[in-house]
Order: sequence, then structure tokens, then C-alpha cells
Amino acid sequence: MDKKYFFLPIVLCCLCLGAKSQGLTNNGAKIYLAPGVFLNGGNFINKTSVADGSIDLNGTMIVRGDWTNNAANNVFVNIEPTPNGTVFLASNILQNVGGSNPTHFENLHLDSSNKVLHVNDCEVNGILTINSILELNSNKLIIDNPVPNAITYNSGCIISESQPSIGLGEIEWKIGSAMNVFEVPFGLGSNGKDLNLVFKTTTAANPATGSITFATYPTNYLNNPLPTGVSSIDGLNYEEMADRFWEVSSNYTTNPVSDITFKYNSADIDPTNNPKIDETLLQAVRYNPSLGQWTDWGPSGLSNPATKTVTVSGITGENLNQYWGLVSKTIIPNAFTPDGDFVNDVFAKGYEMKIVNRWGQELYSGKDGWDGNYKNEKVSAGTYYYIITKNEGSSNETILKGSVLLIR
Repeated sequence: MDKKYFFLPIVLCCLCLGAKSQGLTNNGAKIYLAPGVFLNGGNFINKTSVADGSIDLNGTMIVRGDWTNNAANNVFVNIEPTPNGTVFLASNILQNVGGSNPTHFENLHLDSSNKVLHVNDCEVNGILTINSILELNSNKLIIDNPVPNAITYNSGCIISESQPSIGLGEIEWKIGSAMNVFEVPFGLGSNGKDLNLVFKTTTAANPATGSITFATYPTNYLNNPLPTGVSSIDGLNYEEMADRFWEVSSNYTTNPVSDITFKYNSADIDPTNNPKIDETLLQAVRYNPSLGQWTDWGPSGLSNPATKTVTVSGITGENLNQYWGLVSKTIIPNAFTPDGDFVNDVFAKGYEMKIVNRWGQELYSGKDGWDGNYKNEKVSAGTYYYIITKNEGSSNETILKGSVLLIR
């Protein structure tokens, strides 16, 4: 079988003879772009003839039309450990990225008009530069680079926003075991990254090939639709809950300890629909699929109404669950089970708290949560009493008192 190769001189000839609005269709050829070469055109279509079309990209492709991969591959081959080829999607009208198979880009630079993703599992192996609006359109985009600037933000945003029934618009970031701060510039499209999500790892996760998947979407005032697999907002009042959910889904055997900053917008806490929300008291809750509950942990976090953010710190691996929400309510569990199974092992972590027994003897004081021990010895099952001092995001100090049942 004859192999077709397009080298630098042929590519230059095509550029000189064609107008910028003309496109390039690769009908099964193997194209090589050397360092320093610029290929500038309209639509790009990668197809299969005798063989699948492919590109060994060491230069730059500037595409001013749609990008379509209909070959049975991911377009680019011989991608270096530090990718040196770049695709610019740079039209001043809407551009689509689609085809029958996803494209695995080296570096991808998004400029000017909106870009819409029409195929799942496209990938960027180097740097994704955001200088326009990227609509995920119920698809997943994979970032296969564990450094914070693997998503480099200049302007625009990434629009997630699609609802569970049609598939979440997701960013899967293969951060591996890196300990750093990772930002996903989510937004609505009209005001930059106004839903920016920040994920900070403070311990190394395992394995080094693991990833975190991020998404967000709005709900109605009743907090519907719920995330996939969630049947209710048990124990929570929709009037106290922001009208938005987030996905922070881990793909590890050992999750990292992490901090998450959630950013919301004014519509998410509209007082007409959420009359009981006190923005200064917003905190995060997460859904526990093992228990089918939102209320076994937290709420936790520090609200900053000026930036419309809630930051949750020190999330341990067992509590890094998939779905998250924001609520303006203090929820204190009435029981816990410190049995070492990493489920409901610690009572009221994140609050300044004292624990006393029925005789008033202080057994615990701190913010790390009570593990059911006193002086490194297990206390007996039974009822104990807490005093919580709450002053997170509010100028007013609140004292909460109650009882908790320790179950062994």
C-alpha cells in the first residue's frame, strides 16, 4: 500500500495558492508540519481514504472554520512529552469542534468567537488557552497535563451548565499526584469566569494517573433537577439552598486532601426564590451516596459575599464526594459512629467546639472534629453534649448547644 506524506514544501504551496477562507481536507494523508511552519485556513476535515488521515504537528495550524475529525484516530501523532504543536481556533464567527471521533490536540488556543464542542473526550495534552467562550455542550474535555497553567485563562470562559438528563458538560483534569492550585474558569458567557472553580490539593493522591472531573449546572427554585443518582435534598430546605449543583468527581484509589472554592452568581441565590438564604452564612454540603444523605457532613466553609465564593478547606479523601451544593444553614448531626470505616467517624469537623459528658467534664476542644476519644482512649457509647461557637462569614457570633449520640 502506498503511503501519502505531505511535507513542508507542499504545505507552503497550498498556503500560497489558497485564500485564507479556504479549508483543508486531509483524505487519508500523513501530514508533517515542521517547527516554524504556519498553516492558515478555513474548515479542517480529517478523513479516512486508504488510511486514516493524521498530522505530525510541530508547527502551528490556524483554523478559521469548523474542526471535524471523521478518521478512526485522534488526528495528531508523535506528540512529544512537552507538546510543541499548536492549533489556533481563531474565527470571528462561531466554530464547531466535532466529527465521529474526538481529537487529541497538542496545544489548543481558543480566540475570538464562541467554540462549541460536539464530540465527547476531546483532549489537550499541553496547554489549553482560553481567550474566548468554550461551550462544552454536554461533552467532556480532558486536560492531560498536571500543571496549573494547563488551562491558561485570558478572557471568556468555559460554559458547563447542561443538565443531567442530557449529560453534564465536564472538564476532566489529569492532575495525578500533583499538589497545587487548579482553576477551571467556568462561566455563563456574559461576564467572564463568573463561576470559576478552584481546586487545591494539599496531599498527593494515588495513582499518579488519576484525575478530577469538574462540572456545574443551575437548577430551578426547588433545586431540580437533582444530580444523577440523587433522589432528594433530605434534611435541607430549598429556600435556604443555592439554585446550583457542582460535580467534583475523583478517579483515584487514594483521594487527596483538598480545598475547594465554589463561585456562584446572583441568580443562584435570588431572594425571590430563596428567601431564607443569608449570603454571609453560605457553606458547602456534599452528597454521601453510601448513606443517601446530604447532611452527614458539614455544612462547612467560609463565605465571602463580596466575591460570591464559598471556600471549604481540609476536605479529607473520604469526604471528597461527587456532588456539592451551597446552603445557608447550620446542620449538626445527632449521631456519629467512630468505628474506623471512614464514614461518619468524626463529629462536627470545622466548627469551634467543646464536648462535655453528662457531668460537665470537658472531653474535647478544637476545630478538627471529635473522634470519640478522650486522652487517646475511646469513650463509651452514649449521649454527649456540644457547645459550638460559629462565626464564619458573619459579624455575629452564634452559640449552638445540643446533644450527640455516640454509637459503637
